[in-house]
Amino acid sequence: MSEVADSENRTLPHVPETPADSHGEDASNEPTAQSVPKWPFRLTRVMVCLTWPLIWVGGLVTTYDAGMSVPDWPGTYGYNLLLYPLSTWLFGPFDLFIEHGHRLLAALVGFIAIGLVIASLNTEKRRWAIGLSVLVLAAVIGQGVLGGLRVTLSARTLAMIHGCVGPAFLCCA
Repeated sequence: MSEVADSENRTLPHVPETPADSHGEDASNEPTAQSVPKWPFRLTRVMVCLTWPLIWVGGLVTTYDAGMSVPDWPGTYGYNLLLYPLSTWLFGPFDLFIEHGHRLLAALVGFIAIGLVIASLNTEKRRWAIGLSVLVLAAVIGQGVLGGLRVTLSARTLAMIHGCVGPAFLCCA
């Protein structure tokens, strides 16, 4: 090992300089932002950004008393949720527009949660992150079933619970 003399003529061992994050980790062995998988991070951000409008539209459903404007679930007037005619939805009554829109937005958040679990299983090394993605998926499924039971049972109490669980899901996400 070579030695280097300092200003007081003491010899110090020479330590080669290397960047602290040359292996994707800093000096404290914590993962850096570069080592976090991109797709789970991106999907989580999109899901959070869509969950806030989902809660907002859910509030419109409650405000306009549109919760029972679509009397069946999981479909919409006998149609598959995703195949309901666009013209009927967009140009129909406002309560139908916001209720069906709430369901479509919820389905989109659910599909993103499925994608998050798949991306986490394929790219994540942190077990807690995989577990949290599975928890988020279970929460969005539970919230969807709770909303569906509110419609099929026509229970206002379930509507209130459904409305309280939405922000809790946002915090979990």
